[in-house]
Amino acid sequence: MLRSLPLVFAMVLGAGAMAQESAPLPAAEVFSKLDLAKEGLEKVRQAAEEKDFARAASALLAYYRARKTVKHPVDPDKRASSRGHCASEHDLRIARDALKHVFISQPSYPARDCGKDIEWRKNPYPDQEWMWQLHRMYWWEPMGRAWWHTGDEAFAREWVLQFLDWRKKCPPDFRPAWRTLEAGIRGHDLCAWYHYFRDSESFTPEFLIEFLASAYDHAVYLAPKYSAGSNWGLMESEGLAFIAITFPEFKDAAVWRETALKRLAAELGNQVLEDGLQKELSFSYHAGCIEWFRRTADLAEMNGVPVPKEYREKIERLYHILAYALKPDGTIPMFGDCWNESGVSTVREGAALYKRPDLEYIASLSQKERRGAEPAQTSVAFPHSGYYFFRSAWTPDAIWLALKCGPNGGWHCQPDNCSFELFAHGSYLMPDSGCFIYSGDAANREWFNATAHHQCLTLDGKNSAYAPRLLLWESSPELTALTVENQSYKGLAHRRNVFFIRRKVFLVVDEAIGDAKGERRLHFQFGPPDAATPEDGTIALKGRGEARLLFKPILEGFRAEKETGQVAFQYGKKEPRSAFAYDMNGKPIFAAFLVPYIGETPPSCSASLSAGAVGRAYQAGDDEMTLQVTVEGQRGLLRRNLKSKSATLEAVPAK
Repeated sequence: MLRSLPLVFAMVLGAGAMAQESAPLPAAEVFSKLDLAKEGLEKVRQAAEEKDFARAASALLAYYRARKTVKHPVDPDKRASSRGHCASEHDLRIARDALKHVFISQPSYPARDCGKDIEWRKNPYPDQEWMWQLHRMYWWEPMGRAWWHTGDEAFAREWVLQFLDWRKKCPPDFRPAWRTLEAGIRGHDLCAWYHYFRDSESFTPEFLIEFLASAYDHAVYLAPKYSAGSNWGLMESEGLAFIAITFPEFKDAAVWRETALKRLAAELGNQVLEDGLQKELSFSYHAGCIEWFRRTADLAEMNGVPVPKEYREKIERLYHILAYALKPDGTIPMFGDCWNESGVSTVREGAALYKRPDLEYIASLSQKERRGAEPAQTSVAFPHSGYYFFRSAWTPDAIWLALKCGPNGGWHCQPDNCSFELFAHGSYLMPDSGCFIYSGDAANREWFNATAHHQCLTLDGKNSAYAPRLLLWESSPELTALTVENQSYKGLAHRRNVFFIRRKVFLVVDEAIGDAKGERRLHFQFGPPDAATPEDGTIALKGRGEARLLFKPILEGFRAEKETGQVAFQYGKKEPRSAFAYDMNGKPIFAAFLVPYIGETPPSCSASLSAGAVGRAYQAGDDEMTLQVTVEGQRGLLRRNLKSKSATLEAVPAK
């Protein structure tokens, strides 16, 4: 690592005899890492050979300001034309706060005054995530946009001072600032900060050497470290690639670049499942992975480095599954470590990159004018990741249900196989619980992670295993049918059947299969707001807005027992909601209608269950199931056959 330079470099700039006799000099170290034989660096090389590092630094800054061979999404040549319209009010507020050392770290926490003498090492919260994210400096890019927007040198001057202060106080042995994750994120962002501030009068030759020393430190820190199979590996590789491509003058830049690109290509194979989902099964991290894979490819091609066609094709699959997973309001499913975030801008980006009219249509759902072409499918299955999406139509007021039954995705995944989310008519009727927090609150971390706080079957309240099987998926306008099974515990499997009837109502049939001893409970989460439980055993919910939900069990002998319910739509913020459980001891089959609707009266619906063989009661685990269903006066015979992998809904004439 290169030492922090300001004091020693100031001595060098004096160009006095004593300074030149001081060896080794940090400035000399920086120049020794550059390939000064490159075209355009002749004046730099001559001055460095003469150990006139002040003149060499000035020549190097002049070279960088004139250099046109390297391109970046932040183009300094557009600074003048961006005056007055490149920073949002949000950017300006963050940047003005930053002038006072009021910084935003983890976004769910308020901006915090970090002191006149910045306290880079002090965490005011028990959540370590705040400290880690402080060292991502989320406010420095807004400061760059604020400088372009206003022309006020105060933003550039303060950024330089903060950069030097951080570098002095947070060397690589200060681990909270130097996890490879934070180093990778900064490696990417360093290049944007450079392009925003390069032409500032505060970006002096002395500071350039300090900045290049930091960029080098980040690259040599990241090059030997590689979190294979993790989203960390993507950010580590992206940071290394951006430094290498942005500063090809480093002697090792070509090796860094090839190392990073090879790692990213390998991770596309390691981390992206065949159906296109990132293997951690969290749509928040999936959306991030799209960005981490794509941005490096974009920068490489922008600078004449070819990207294989297969690499781009795999990224398209990432966009595809995200688009078809979105709720009708454009937000992503909340399974695992996920938040109630919009995925629209990412899908719109994919539509433009790959000229996909279906993605363009999905991204325009919330707009008055539709664009692109409506997707041919409403309900879609992604069996490799274990996600299944039911949708009534491609409209903002559509009915949408997502069910998850997939492999173990690791730390960001939750033991929630067979759980589902229900969104309809613009309201979150049965959302996933979310995750609430990462660190500093182990009890809440575990509570939100627990199987019992999802729409799942539990045995003695313990978390379930990951052992998924897809038994049936079939979709038509009259009936979309799904049967999945998870060997949740030794001796107890949870089989869940979901029937979407005429794209209006859901009939859910749960089967507890096995002879394991213990307390069996089937859990369901509603709202917020609170749900009511009328005397007839149904559960009624008035959602936020006009949407309502009727949860109507169809088998006798079940009573809803109230449990503690919570939901976290944002990191670190939770709110109460209704939750109920049904005792399944000695009752291996549960069935209920989920009826989303608008108005005072729900659509009428009823059903009865029998086996495929007439005259015999259905038993949990049977291959053949027959349901007589009536929805809004329309009678039908619903048959599900797992041997033939078929499900049909036949109309039955009214008597």
